[in-house]
Parts: sequence; structure tokens; C-alpha cells
Amino acid sequence: MSEINRVEKYDWCPLLANVPIRRIPLTRMQVDRRYQREQLSESKVLDIARAWNPAAVGVLTVSLRLDGMYYLIDGQHRWGAAMRRGDIQALECRVCQGLTIEQEAALFRMLNLSRTNVNSFVKFRSALVAGDPATVECAAMLKRYGLGVKTDDGSSAIRFPDALVKAWSLDAGAAETAIELVRVMVGDRDNISRDLFQGMFYILRRCDILKVWELAEKVYARGGKELLDHRMRSMSLKVGMSQNHARVAALGILSVLNEPVSAKRRLTLGADDE
Repeated sequence: MSEINRVEKYDWCPLLANVPIRRIPLTRMQVDRRYQREQLSESKVLDIARAWNPAAVGVLTVSLRLDGMYYLIDGQHRWGAAMRRGDIQALECRVCQGLTIEQEAALFRMLNLSRTNVNSFVKFRSALVAGDPATVECAAMLKRYGLGVKTDDGSSAIRFPDALVKAWSLDAGAAETAIELVRVMVGDRDNISRDLFQGMFYILRRCDILKVWELAEKVYARGGKELLDHRMRSMSLKVGMSQNHARVAALGILSVLNEPVSAKRRLTLGADDE
């Protein structure tokens, strides 16, 4: 039996001929703004430049035009980072030749549409294996409380690893206390939401922790997660901001914490309060 030619059978695109990989000087690369991004993310450029790693940078894709310049199709941020560093003279590029500008634009679109963004769970897992200190410490903390980073909706699932690691890097003590306090307020059968965690973290960095503990212990008996979710939604509608915003979530949680106490003893966010 002859081997099945899947390219013909399924009408797949044939392989492009002659797309070599070459080291191209940075100064010979150009950007065509007619189809490329009009503006780069400065923070992304600086992140790449600061932690430059040839293996992570990979190979850029360029189009060699008749004027002898190489026009970037994929890799504009990496090229910008290399230019920013000043100690890199050339980058490895996959060189396409003979493309029209329409074909360049189509390839740019194909590369960006086919690229799959890595979700926060994969990023957390890879950072854990790589030994990132904040991620390793977060994982150990969660384990102490019988929790873990998971994609399900179970009561032991933490579904916001990106926000947790970010908070931990900023204030590890407040991040751990936020996890513990939210669990006290919602009980062991309800999951900890991103909104509740970020709101409580926001509060703990601005209020007396002992007083927050005292008031949080009474929340579960008064309605727990259902009450907290209702107040955060109400606060979101009141101030006209997303419920996911840490400050809005904090104000909603405070409205629950402060309900049983006198005006003089209420917790406030200071200048942030409403």
C-alpha cells in the first residue's frame, strides 16, 4: 500500500520552501506599521530585556524585501528588548522571501491567532517546578490549610494562583492571613473566591489585624459567603466599578464586618473609604 499523502487528502497547506534561519543584525530590521502593532508594551519590553534568555527568546520571523531590509512579522517586543539592552547585535530569525505586504500581514495574523496564551494554572505549575521562591512558599502555605491550586470549583480549590503569588510577593504575612480569614468567614464547604481574597488582602494592609480577626469570626454565622457576595455586588453597583476590583471588594467586605459594631469602632480604609 502506498503511504497516504495527508497534505493532499486533507487539503493542508504545503510546506514553504526556503525559509532559512539566519542571524540578522538588529539595525537591519524594520517594522511596517500598516499591519504591525502601533505601540509596544513598554513593561513587556523591559521584562524581556531584564531577564534576557536566548532559549526563551527563540527565533523571530522576518520578511526580506527588495530594499534589503528585514521587516518584522513576529518578535517586535523581543527585538525592542534587544535594542534596549545594547549588548546584543543580532538575533536568530526565520527569513521569509518574496512575500507581498498582504502575505506578510496574513502571516502576522496567523502567528498571533494560532498562539495559545499560557493560563495561570500552567504558569503556577511551571514556576513551582522551576523553584520560584514565592510560588514554592505559596504552595507550602496552601498545603498547611488543606488547599491547593486547582481548576475545579471544590472547597479546597484555589483558582487564582496569579493573584495569590502577586500578593505573596508584596506581603506574605497579609496574603496568608487573608486566606485563613476568608476560610473562617465562608467555612470549609465554600470555595475561596478571587474577590474575597483580594478584598481581604486589601483590608489587612490598611486595618488592625486583631480587630479584623475579631469581626471576621462572626461572619459565618450571619450568612457567610452568600452575605459577602451580596455585599460585594451591591458595592460594585454603588460605586460603578467592577466587583473584581480589590478596593470595591474590600468595601463590600467591610460593610459586613462593620455591621454589628458602633460607628466609633468601625474599620475604615482611611482615605480610600467611601
